[in-house]
Amino acid sequence: MAENKRNTSITSNPMIENISYYKTAQDGKLYFCSGKTRIEVVEHFADHGKTLDVLVEDVITHAAGANTGNIRLN
Repeated sequence: MAENKRNTSITSNPMIENISYYKTAQDGKLYFCSGKTRIEVVEHFADHGKTLDVLVEDVITHAAGANTGNIRLN
C-alpha cells in the first residue's frame, strides 16, 4: 500500500522579520522589501542641524541614563 506523503510540519505564522529583507538595486539605491512592497531607504539630515557625531553622543548619553547636558566627549 502506497503512502500519501505530504508536508505535515507545523510552521509558525509568518512575521515581518521572516519575510522582509533589504536589497541594493543596480543603481546603488537601498530598498526595504516585504511581500510586494518595496520602499526606498534614504536618510535626511537638516543642513543646519546636529551633526552625526552629536546625534550619536545624544543616543549614547540617553541609553546610559545620564543627563550630561551639552558636555562634549572629544
